[in-house]
Amino acid sequence: MMRRWLITGLTLLMPLTACKKEPDFNERYEVLEGKLQEKAKAIDAQISRAQQAACAKEADPKACEQAAAEKSQKNQ
Repeated sequence: MMRRWLITGLTLLMPLTACKKEPDFNERYEVLEGKLQEKAKAIDAQISRAQQAACAKEADPKACEQAAAEKSQKNQ
């Protein structure tokens, strides 16, 4: 009889131990915001490197100046 109560009690407590708090909206937002900012910085760096490489191949210095001006305006 005691064994039956013990098994019943443990069976009822098992779902409670399996539950854990899920992150709320603000916590999920903060995590995603950080990831998006990292991706945006990586994309900006990749574009900058591509522009610098294209600029190095160009014989026209005006193209390089224009790319640098666009970059500085974007950072402001």
